[in-house]
Amino acid sequence: MFSMIGFIVAIIAGFVTPQIQAAVAQPLAKALSFLTIEDAEMPVLGFMVAMLAAALIAVIFGSGSALGIAVGLCLGYFGTRLAQIVQGAISGKKEG
Repeated sequence: MFSMIGFIVAIIAGFVTPQIQAAVAQPLAKALSFLTIEDAEMPVLGFMVAMLAAALIAVIFGSGSALGIAVGLCLGYFGTRLAQIVQGAISGKKEG
């Protein structure tokens, strides 16, 4: 019953990564003041926080694998762009 929960949670976590960046990654970077975290590294830090949260939820439910979580996060993170590409392909338009 819970076999897909890790994957679905990972898709959601990937989708909300930009919001996690502002709400969690920036305060976390300030708390880790002994490390030098550049502004360009904030999206990566937000993505790592999302990945950790998705992995913890998957472990709690005993669902998902590392590959499923990684693929789900990537699909969620790039989901809007992928949807635009598919819509463009369906309507016959080229992206770019």
